[in-house]
Amino acid sequence: MATEDAWELALYRHEPPPGTKPKAVVLCQHAVFTNAASFDFPRGRGLASYLALKGFVVYRLDFRGHGFSRHRSGARPDFTYDDVGFKDIPAAVEFLRASHGGLPFFIIGHSLGGNTTTMLLSQRPDFPIDGLIALGVNVWMPSFEPDAKRRRQKRWAMTAMNWLTRFLGYFPAKRLGMGSENLPKGFMRQWCVWPDQDRWLSADRRVDYREDMNRIKMPILALAGADDWICPPESTRAFFGQTGGPVEYAMISRETHGCRRAGHMDLLVGRSMEKAWDEIARWLEVRLGRPI
Repeated sequence: MATEDAWELALYRHEPPPGTKPKAVVLCQHAVFTNAASFDFPRGRGLASYLALKGFVVYRLDFRGHGFSRHRSGARPDFTYDDVGFKDIPAAVEFLRASHGGLPFFIIGHSLGGNTTTMLLSQRPDFPIDGLIALGVNVWMPSFEPDAKRRRQKRWAMTAMNWLTRFLGYFPAKRLGMGSENLPKGFMRQWCVWPDQDRWLSADRRVDYREDMNRIKMPILALAGADDWICPPESTRAFFGQTGGPVEYAMISRETHGCRRAGHMDLLVGRSMEKAWDEIARWLEVRLGRPI
């Protein structure tokens, strides 16, 4: 499927069991420096496959510059955080809605996939989805980080990432062992100013998305891992507490969910996450008005 600016985005489909009528469409959106494979790892045993077995038709999306998404020109043009939120997500939702008629539609966003959706909803609160499930989602800003030590660490990390991007012209996540995808300077330049300015700024610096988060009335399920340094549960609450609609929070931990660890990527690829994924499936069923 294509965006308005000629990016060809890769989508991967997971069908419900044969003979099962789909309950809803679920679009899975990955984190930064990763790609859509994170939602089905190991293959056939990830969250996407799990939800398909529960009767949902599930899609995994590669954002621009990630996975198998490519620009039509064959080049690798620069892009911003805004481009992901305001071009990739609407294009994917429009394409899938046209393919599935009137089925209810939900987004599951992990990290980047969740905060870009929140960014979009702050400006388009009537965007045609029925709910957001946010996995490990916040924005690295002092206002959303109550722990002073983590505030300093995150600010230092973003400063270092910004300087390295300026020096190289892109951010070398693969070379640094931070993930499978490098990112361009436009994306990094927008992202890296947020901790310094404590504002969730658009690429042109004209909009602070935090100021409009109270326009979001859509139901949200926000999950956070107890061992997640990137997005701890208290940061998730601080972030989604800015919205104006119903938000349900769930903290995933070894004690409550029987998983081996509950870090940032563990929510998707960790062992024994089925109990956490059950919460997602139950929340979707409630939104659909179905018995549990």
